[in-house]
Amino acid sequence: MSNLNDPNDDNDALPDTSDPFAIDPDDGTSTTVPVVYTWDNGAPPAGGLLNLGFTGLMTNGNSNYSTLYSPANMTAGGAAGVTTVDKVPDGDAYLASNNQLYGFQFGVKPPPTKFILHTRIVAPFAGLQPADFQSMGVFLGNGDQENYVKLVLSANGGAGGVELLKEIAGSVTTGAAATISMPGPNHIDLFLTVDPAAATVQAAYAVTAGGVTGARTDLGPPQAIPSAWLNSTSRGLAVGIISTSRGPAPEFPATWDFIEVVDATGPAVTAVSPTDGAMNIAPTARVSATFSEALDAATVTSATFVLVKQGTTSPIAATVTYDSALLRAILRPHKKLEAGKTYTATVKGGADGVKDAAGTPMAGNKSWSFPVRCPQC
Repeated sequence: MSNLNDPNDDNDALPDTSDPFAIDPDDGTSTTVPVVYTWDNGAPPAGGLLNLGFTGLMTNGNSNYSTLYSPANMTAGGAAGVTTVDKVPDGDAYLASNNQLYGFQFGVKPPPTKFILHTRIVAPFAGLQPADFQSMGVFLGNGDQENYVKLVLSANGGAGGVELLKEIAGSVTTGAAATISMPGPNHIDLFLTVDPAAATVQAAYAVTAGGVTGARTDLGPPQAIPSAWLNSTSRGLAVGIISTSRGPAPEFPATWDFIEVVDATGPAVTAVSPTDGAMNIAPTARVSATFSEALDAATVTSATFVLVKQGTTSPIAATVTYDSALLRAILRPHKKLEAGKTYTATVKGGADGVKDAAGTPMAGNKSWSFPVRCPQC
């Protein structure tokens, strides 16, 4: 918590009025990918402001960071495991406004390869008709209110939508937008994929409505960002959550389920059982595949992990489960495997295959085969 009598809470080179990471003396340079804050009960303590993981707020260069939010207007974690700004007030970083509130952020050291900033907005606009530049979403930038890229769910003239906006040195470029009828969706996932080599960011979104999640959809082409955001040795890339309003619209709630910064490389199978070509496999054997990273459990199903008997084309009946602690998918056949026959297991990749927690698919299928022992053969 800020001490207003101390103008530099983390005792670094920047005062609290202009320090984008006011309680992080390393300014994000020691925070490496992956970073995942779920705010769930039982999750590791996130630390930072309100124990949410954030280490500062999008700075305007004049205000002490502690005046840019009110803990009394926040629901932080709790039984629901979410972060909510209960009543988003008037305020925006747009152009010269620079009166953005609740622009929570932390710094992260960008890796040399592609990575993804990902969040999920729960029940956007919570039954209210969006209006007057109301928005909520995710952003990245250098930590101040004149240099950022934000991907937000927006009023869109009252129809609801998702839009990308970039502001560099106080100059705004409006990116692509798409209409999404709101209120209505259960939740909407927002993605900003950063390519450090090209110094670009690609926006994407996925809508879940009626319990059904739609495809992850790119929003326009990649957008150029300053390379200085990505290669500074004194300051990490600022990433965070943002909610805005400009005009006479009433206050509204904004809720985020999590925020994460993860690599954009898809998962890979690192081990299988039985191993490829293994002999003397029991008819009661179960089949498993272990992965290089956490998967989206919803993508591990009897459609994406299959076992087929040689000479046939249809997968055998089986139950497929996912052990998140071991990063392992397990296939349990409903009946004993046929003695003397060879079986091929396949974990499917691509758009319809298994995906990691950030929604990145495994690059391609992984298959392996083994014969079942036959004592009488």
